[in-house]
Amino acid sequence: MKIKIIVDSTSNLKTEDYNTEEVPFEVVPLSLIIGEKDYVDDCKNDLKEIVSVSERSKAENIKITTACPSPQAYLDAYQGADKYIVITLSQKVSGSYNSACVARDMLEHPEDVFVMDSYACCGIVEILVRHAIEWIKEGMSAKAIEEFNISYSFENEAIIIPHYDINNRLVGIRARNLKYIKGGNIPKYCPLITSHQMYNHSLGMNLYGINNFTIDKICETD
Repeated sequence: MKIKIIVDSTSNLKTEDYNTEEVPFEVVPLSLIIGEKDYVDDCKNDLKEIVSVSERSKAENIKITTACPSPQAYLDAYQGADKYIVITLSQKVSGSYNSACVARDMLEHPEDVFVMDSYACCGIVEILVRHAIEWIKEGMSAKAIEEFNISYSFENEAIIIPHYDINNRLVGIRARNLKYIKGGNIPKYCPLITSHQMYNHSLGMNLYGINNFTIDKICETD
């Protein structure tokens, strides 16, 4: 199964820097609108020109706005793979997340698209992309991320992995440390500390939860 990662251009990432045959990657651009002219944020525009035009427009009180990617732009990106993970700019400051969701719901199989609100901009999106690529290579699916409520903690700079028992009851929480460097002193998995409370659960007990999804995966490998 091929999983493609999609982000919007506020991530400041370039398609050519991350796109591979194993894990396809695409950036969907926003637009900068200065007066009556649109500048697509696709790294093809002359940045000096845009800055110059912006400064002149500001002096002349010409309106400068931005526009999120259209649903059609996301729909065009939902090609070339079996499943899609979309990581967007926070929906609190942009309509990018909503456009991605609208495009997803236009598909014959909307369940093939997992849309994630990063709740942030730029740097955080890059971190999430790097680890999404790593997890895809390790076999972690978008279905598992959604089904097990795997999320990101800004406080801990970690991916939060709830653990469930065979009856789908929450039995523990574990954090995947994003500061981890192979060979370094920081552990890859660690307890989660939030609101002065520590949550710790051994990975030996459950790996992403022992329920029907995990049992199915085990049966597939037997």
